[in-house]
Amino acid sequence: MKTTLFKRNGLYTLILLLLAGFVSCDNEEELFPFKDQATIPPGVLAKIEDMGFDASSVLEIGDMYVVEGDIGFAKSWFETSADQKDADGDSLSGGRIEQARFNGPLIAPQFQSDITVLVDGSIPSSGTDNWRTEVQAAINHYNNIADTRIHFRLVTSGTADITISSDGGLLPSNFLALASVPGQGAVGQPGPTVIINLDFNGNMTLSSAQKTHNMVHELGHCLALRHTNWRSVDFNPTGDPAVDIPGTPTAGGNPDPGSVMNGGTALNSWAGFTNFDLIAVRTLYPPLPQPPTNASLHEFGSALVILWTASPSDIDGYTIWQQSPVSREVGTTTSTSFAVHPYLKNGTNIFTVRAFNDVGSSSGTTVGYGYQQPAPPTNVSFHQFGPAHVILWTASTSSNVTGYTVKQNYPIGRTVGTTTSTSFAVNNYLEPGMNVFQVYSIGPFGLLSSGVSVGTYY
Repeated sequence: MKTTLFKRNGLYTLILLLLAGFVSCDNEEELFPFKDQATIPPGVLAKIEDMGFDASSVLEIGDMYVVEGDIGFAKSWFETSADQKDADGDSLSGGRIEQARFNGPLIAPQFQSDITVLVDGSIPSSGTDNWRTEVQAAINHYNNIADTRIHFRLVTSGTADITISSDGGLLPSNFLALASVPGQGAVGQPGPTVIINLDFNGNMTLSSAQKTHNMVHELGHCLALRHTNWRSVDFNPTGDPAVDIPGTPTAGGNPDPGSVMNGGTALNSWAGFTNFDLIAVRTLYPPLPQPPTNASLHEFGSALVILWTASPSDIDGYTIWQQSPVSREVGTTTSTSFAVHPYLKNGTNIFTVRAFNDVGSSSGTTVGYGYQQPAPPTNVSFHQFGPAHVILWTASTSSNVTGYTVKQNYPIGRTVGTTTSTSFAVNNYLEPGMNVFQVYSIGPFGLLSSGVSVGTYY
């Protein structure tokens, strides 16, 4: 199983990311005649050769250029003037193939877990040309792969991420199907199209197992999987060849003979994924990390801390969210603890801890804590005792108060002091003109009540 990756200037690029490419699967090694290669612009040939293909094998059919007999690139990809950029600011646009590259999985994580598939009305609903049972079977085979985020869902109406339809006479007799690859539809989504030649090989009748094999194969192209046996077809050895998916074999022209992604296998019957097929899918589209477990809240002196057991997945860290009484992210950490007392609000506080990596975030483990905000002091008033200017108040009625904080709000914003009594002298903080102070009760974890204001003119 090979990825669609190729290397350019030390960077790996998905070769089927070419934004408007198609892959077709045939049952013969000899290609049918196309337009004369002289009609293909030299610049297109040069760009295709630079990607590692033999330019002498490039053929033209309709609005596509075809290489290796079954990898096609839409002409519009070469002609587009849009200068799309990747995450590093490098060009992904047509006509800039030599700079094209892709960092990370081709299908964005948010689109991997619910890929909708529609078989449209151009495919008969009965008879030998009805492929719906085999489409569902192919979907089931992918959905049964463990440890991958990829999941397909068959729909019967509306729009879908992938539409399967008849080729309408586009494909020659010996080409069974053609699949688009990610980049042709919405950004980050799978290849949006599979077309089937219902008159394949002189209107040959295919068995259900053969149809299933081909549907699994074509959906693999929609996921950006290239042919496993790409080495057995001609490519330009002086260009940038494909880069193998880690963990899959590389020796010989056909390193995994049983792979469902081998090209030229339109007459094969479904025989299951090979181990390397599974490795390829799991490597390109790994699952979300597993969540942390055993989250619990603990009071350590003046701190309230969440502790948890680490996720067993390969992760980058943890995100802590406050779900209630406000919804917000309160922080991230690479450890298995996080202090949450600065974020407590009056009432029940719900916090959720999630593991994250470059694939996405896990489900969360949740803890709750009931926090009672202390009542504020009352009867706050300003008094002058000789040269002393003093604020007096009545103590808070809450039993969890440990003291009081006095702040000056005007004309300067600052904390002027704390006390365990019910008075505080502010002589040293008075400014000419109006002065406004607020007194707060101090509760658990150093959190404050609402403030009570008092003002004086100095």
